[in-house]
Amino acid sequence: MLLRNNSVSFHGRDGAVDIRRNSYGIPEISAASYRDCSFGLGWVHANDRQFRMILTRIILEGRSAEFIDASDELIQADEYIRSLNLYPDINRQKQLLERDVRESTELYAEGVNIFLDRAGISPDFKLLKFKPEPWKIEDTMRLAKNFFSFRIMESQRNFIELLILMIREGLDEQKLKELYPAIDGIINVDLMKKITLRPAPSPGTLRWLSNIPAFLSGSSWAVSGKNAAGGKPILCADPHLEINIMPSVWHEVILRLPEDTIAGFTIPGIPCVISGRNRSLAFSGVNSFADMTDFRIEECRDGKYRRGNTWHHFDVRRETIRIKTGDSVRTEFFENEHGVLEGNPFIDGFYIVRGWPASKNCGARDLNVYYNVMRSKTVRDAMKHYRELDATPFNFVMADTGGNIGCQMSGRFFNRPAGLCGLLPRPAWDRKYDNRGFVLKNRLPSVYNPLNGIVIVADNNMNNASDPDEDKSVAASYRYERIRQMLRNRKKFDSEYMKEIQYDLCSLQAEKFMKVIFPLVDFRKKGRILKEWNMEYRPVSEGVSIFENIYESMMEMLFISNDLNMEHLKQILNDPYICTGFYRNFDSILLNKKSSWFQNGSWEGLINSAVQRGLKRKSFRYGKKQGIRFTHTVFPDRFFSGLKYKQNSFELTGGRATVNHGQVYTSHGRKTVTGASFRIIADMSDNSLLTNAMGNNCDRPFPEMYKNNNKDWFKGIYKKLS
Repeated sequence: MLLRNNSVSFHGRDGAVDIRRNSYGIPEISAASYRDCSFGLGWVHANDRQFRMILTRIILEGRSAEFIDASDELIQADEYIRSLNLYPDINRQKQLLERDVRESTELYAEGVNIFLDRAGISPDFKLLKFKPEPWKIEDTMRLAKNFFSFRIMESQRNFIELLILMIREGLDEQKLKELYPAIDGIINVDLMKKITLRPAPSPGTLRWLSNIPAFLSGSSWAVSGKNAAGGKPILCADPHLEINIMPSVWHEVILRLPEDTIAGFTIPGIPCVISGRNRSLAFSGVNSFADMTDFRIEECRDGKYRRGNTWHHFDVRRETIRIKTGDSVRTEFFENEHGVLEGNPFIDGFYIVRGWPASKNCGARDLNVYYNVMRSKTVRDAMKHYRELDATPFNFVMADTGGNIGCQMSGRFFNRPAGLCGLLPRPAWDRKYDNRGFVLKNRLPSVYNPLNGIVIVADNNMNNASDPDEDKSVAASYRYERIRQMLRNRKKFDSEYMKEIQYDLCSLQAEKFMKVIFPLVDFRKKGRILKEWNMEYRPVSEGVSIFENIYESMMEMLFISNDLNMEHLKQILNDPYICTGFYRNFDSILLNKKSSWFQNGSWEGLINSAVQRGLKRKSFRYGKKQGIRFTHTVFPDRFFSGLKYKQNSFELTGGRATVNHGQVYTSHGRKTVTGASFRIIADMSDNSLLTNAMGNNCDRPFPEMYKNNNKDWFKGIYKKLS
């Protein structure tokens, strides 16, 4: 039986489990207990998001070549996943799950497997001629630990590689420290140039791995009851992900219990509402851009690594990758106390070792936390739980009916010596760089009931989440500044005004740059269009296109004047994580007349040349560049018509720096579109949750089931769940 417009009932451990779709197509699960709701959620996820959850499991297990395709690209993807050793102690961690969490997770797996046994596999898997293995509690644990952090780790690795390549091309220490302000101490340029980098993964491998979504950035804020029209706090959130891939990442659901109702967004494979609200508490999180990964340089000789004047053997981990053809590939990974070596130690040289603080001795707490937060009643309780998350470096914002608001950073971080950050590889043989365990959880930044009654997290430093004047951003803070600006414009807020903020298109980045650009353009056609532009990123605007041409020209001229490879610039502009996380640093350089990056020519001359160069480029309606079409995770477009997937095309609004985020990249040979994967507004003065989600509630290709939210997402129409 499939869940379409019908209802489905089961006998649970504590009573009936009833499942139906509401008028929005969202599954509502009614049960007498959390554990029975977990059973129902497992069944619903297998019905609605079977392909997404099982595909994610396959990738994170490193078994893509075994089940999906025996291509070199997928074998390489499996080798890479296996190298990370993402959950080496999963059996031990399973024993550390809290009793009710383990019981609910086991029942969740039972719900998944009952669906697979009785209703069968999704059409996607039939096309692949693949029958999924039964779902296990370990599968949920693997997703809960690695789903949010996997791409964050890899993106930081790509950033390190970019730094090393620019050092090789002669970028000096002063310029590097302008580009990477967090770097402290002396940079050993000669040692950096000796590093042998891993072979670049093929575009096909990178495309495949991108099926695990990158949690890029997002906005989340809360206002206290004294600032709200209803007298209770309001929470808003919109995490940014890749939004043009189907099936969607998130799955929207309502859990109805005798004592509570929980509404919001889940990750298929995990039996918890990750972002949403219950009757007492609203909660959501976004990527913190925290520096979570360590990179060391190892000197290797004859399969050993050096410590002082002595040489030591690596621990060798051997893995067998099975292939769909029946063959197998055996591979070896070399490890020591700092992590996994990226290279062959039997070829003498210097290599990178990558260390992840959450690799071992954690994982159970992550699943415990997600389960406990959705049952929490107060901000204080939720903060206590979020603080215990290990693998997820997020900033979480909360609000409760008691009038409290707060935010809490999560994650396990190396306790590095003073002045060190993970953005620069350090010599592994030098003990002064050794970490001192992990940062104590009570030292993680948090804010509770700030005096101004406002908490904002939008790529800004968590230490300043409530500070109205100071911002020391880890990424570009334009959205943070714009949200703060709009909140200052009103004395009392309601949900309608929060919608305006979430769909705001004004770019403070453009405002800053236009102060420099404006005097350099005349009143001929493009100059006039640009001067009349209101700094809003609307599809109908040609002014946006002209500004983007000039901005890109500025970046190009900066690289050309410093003799840097233009391929690096393409990577910066087309890698969503690098662009999102670090374009602010380039902005600071471009707007600084005294920057060392302009030593080879005057700032005025370079900026003027870039403006004129940008004006000569072809411009058009911004929407022409922002046109997006939705594609399937695995199958090419030709399958869509046969599967009855809806291929609506849209013009994306917003830009990299607007609250209503919208950015189009060309990455790894395909178009990547990032934006608000969903939006929520929770006014704690009532029991409702306003939601607005990209994608569909069910990925099965039947018209009566395939509820499409995309048009409402573009138009700013919200659902009201209660």
